[in-house]
Amino acid sequence: MAKFALKLSLFMLLAAAAQAVLSLDYAWQPGADGATRTAGLSIPLKIGLPPLNRYKPDSSILLFQSYMKPHPRLGFLFKENLGSSGDVKLQWADQEPGAIHSDETGFINSPFAIAAKREGKHVDVIGVGSSFMQGAAEKLHDFFWAKGLFYYSMSTPRHTLQQFTAVVEDYAAPLKPGWIVYDLNEASFELITDFDEWKKTDQDWFSYHSGTWCGPTRRKSDHLLDSHPALEALYVGMRRRIAPIPPIPLATDKELEERALREILRARDAAEANGIRFLVMTIPSRDVAIYGKSTRWYRVESILPKLRKAGVDVLDLKPIFAAEDDPRALYFKVDAHWNGYGIFKAAAALAIHFNETAVRDSTRRARGDSSQGKVGGI
Repeated sequence: MAKFALKLSLFMLLAAAAQAVLSLDYAWQPGADGATRTAGLSIPLKIGLPPLNRYKPDSSILLFQSYMKPHPRLGFLFKENLGSSGDVKLQWADQEPGAIHSDETGFINSPFAIAAKREGKHVDVIGVGSSFMQGAAEKLHDFFWAKGLFYYSMSTPRHTLQQFTAVVEDYAAPLKPGWIVYDLNEASFELITDFDEWKKTDQDWFSYHSGTWCGPTRRKSDHLLDSHPALEALYVGMRRRIAPIPPIPLATDKELEERALREILRARDAAEANGIRFLVMTIPSRDVAIYGKSTRWYRVESILPKLRKAGVDVLDLKPIFAAEDDPRALYFKVDAHWNGYGIFKAAAALAIHFNETAVRDSTRRARGDSSQGKVGGI
């Protein structure tokens, strides 16, 4: 038995050594300066460790992440009470630089909005979404405040539909605002599978995404040799040949649309169960607003009829933005998000929608139709 164990160990050691040798990168380079030299002889063979291709986030991503924290259900949020002891200033591409302020949970808002909420002022409108909605938080607050309404943002960059719905259930619905505005844009579909795959692991959001809030996925075992690049490169090369990681299976358009529809309906049900009106607002990308289409917008267009058939209130900003003389004026030149003018156009469309809904509700009540408009408008 001892001999067998010894022979097996020796065989495994030799197999591992052979695999390590095979995992190296070889390049036949006649006359190359990097040729291998053995016993004074020049062999036109270059040998090196396989490339790691490790994700290297840029400084703006790392700066954003320094103000973020893991969250067990949402994956991540901003740290709480940012800006309470001094301004935290950020700038992304050609967006206007500005200070960010977060509440006791980690949602970014105007300092005036945070103060009003802490003082107990009732919130009229809550916006739930990702980077478009989060970047618009302060301007939407100011716009509606001037109209006597209190807008509050519960949006976070890179969040997707599962996270939107969790925010509605855990944070927005308990406040019982008059409206919840739920973001839908073409990037929402792209991230559905990523979130589901993360939930299957026992890793925090940052570890799963290569140490950042928005990076590619990494297996837990990939982190074991982070401080030993040479060994990690050899390990990665061996793994590629012995047991390559299968890519995350891509969901079909039908699967993504069904998944999105379930999340939106769940959020709608949570809102209406608390007497809150629920509105899905579609936000067109710059390409959609300017050219009328993009490589990803078709999913949004496909799901809209299904949402309306299910009784979901929808505000589609695409025709409103496309009607501009120059839709480019609605977006930053470098960054792909809407600028102040684009946010103003969205805010005006929301205000009109709220008012039209209130008029319809008033008309129904005057007719004595108690089966409609149970969720109060503003």
